[in-house]
Amino acid sequence: MTNPVEYIRKLNFPKIPDNLIPNFESSEDLETFIKTNKDVRSSFWTNQQNEDLNEWCQSNVCDSAYFGFTISNGQDIHKDIGTAGSGVVQAARLLYPVKLGGENIKTYFWADDKETILKEYVLETKCWYLLASQTYHSVDHVPEGQYRLLVTAQLLHKSI
Repeated sequence: MTNPVEYIRKLNFPKIPDNLIPNFESSEDLETFIKTNKDVRSSFWTNQQNEDLNEWCQSNVCDSAYFGFTISNGQDIHKDIGTAGSGVVQAARLLYPVKLGGENIKTYFWADDKETILKEYVLETKCWYLLASQTYHSVDHVPEGQYRLLVTAQLLHKSI
């Protein structure tokens, strides 16, 4: 019997307190950002918002990562290519969806041919996940004018 491969694993980490997540629905910057970017993935929140979030997450989730807000309107098939120096490639990413961007938003994992779906997931908000970032993946079905808001972590590595 073979073990099924999981590309996303739900983690039992503490929820981020609501006071660390601003009300983005009323943000003028956010509305401008959405209207002017049709296909985007960006980290653009203020340093103070990221610093407060990062401090809490490092104290309560993982002290070897940098945490920040990321917004997107979906993502084409890709692999995360972040490196941590000395040729160390980030194999996984922590993420915490705050807003999914609509109903039935799916994260797909793809074979190297980028045509064969290996697995699909529907994530929940306000839960921590570990994502296999070196497997091709995409996020689909985000309606035009909607967006996804995530807290993501850049894992830090020490050179030995």
